[in-house]
Amino acid sequence: MKRFKILGSLFILIVSLLVLSGNVIAGEVMYEISRGKVIHDPDSQNNRFIFRPEIDIFGESTYIVKATLSTEITPLTNDTTFLEIRIYPITTDWYGNNVSWTNPWNEPGGDFDELHYAHALVSLPQEQEVRFDLTNLLQGFCSGNLEYYGFIVTVSASSWDAFTLSNLHSNRPLATINVVYFQ
Repeated sequence: MKRFKILGSLFILIVSLLVLSGNVIAGEVMYEISRGKVIHDPDSQNNRFIFRPEIDIFGESTYIVKATLSTEITPLTNDTTFLEIRIYPITTDWYGNNVSWTNPWNEPGGDFDELHYAHALVSLPQEQEVRFDLTNLLQGFCSGNLEYYGFIVTVSASSWDAFTLSNLHSNRPLATINVVYFQ
């Protein structure tokens, strides 16, 4: 454990020296997600939420230190059943007005990378803040390993009615993404 603390401290020292020397730009930026779209399977209760915030720090020279999506949700359950919520990167370009369960996707419900995702488990039947670690996804966009077309949120069909985004009908953003990075 001490070894990891020493390596972490050494990493922070090196980054700090690079920033002070002017060779690296470090920053922290917050993106607000104020809109998205729910797509609904007409043959079942399955729904998905898609969104594409304008993130402008991607580039091969960018290193994502930490990226966190935060949102408030309200599970509508009477017990403490776990809800797993996943956020995947979308793999097909899309535009808000022309999106449905089948359009423009190759697969109904959206084209997304099932290997790369962030997830959270929700268990308490009360309004709560949920945080998703998007660090690896954003780093994949920066490195070029993943194309950036936004995100898709999935919840099992049986659980979709069991939560709602708390800010859906307010003036506050639906969610925020906070990114710490250096270039």
